Amino acid sequence: MTEKSDQNKVKQIVLSSGTSFYWGMNLLKNEQRRAMFSIYSFCRMVDDIADSKLNKNLKLKRLKEWKKKIHDLYKKISDGFLERELKYSI
Repeated sequence: MTEKSDQNKVKQIVLSSGTSFYWGMNLLKNEQRRAMFSIYSFCRMVDDIADSKLNKNLKLKRLKEWKKKIHDLYKKISDGFLERELKYSI
């Protein structure tokens, strides 16, 4: 994937959430906006897991997977578009 493609995917998560945060974050300078979009997208994803109708064990499993992905960012390992965008922001 390209860096621009990763940015567009993260931007789509923010836009599709229907929140007014997009417009406020869109006023930021490019690097700040990029970081805030990735942070918001991460929060949206884990919140969607927590709010889902999945059983508790599956929710915990998916949240633990995200915990590992965040830990891996600090080891310079990132394999998904959101992880790459978060790593860029770090």
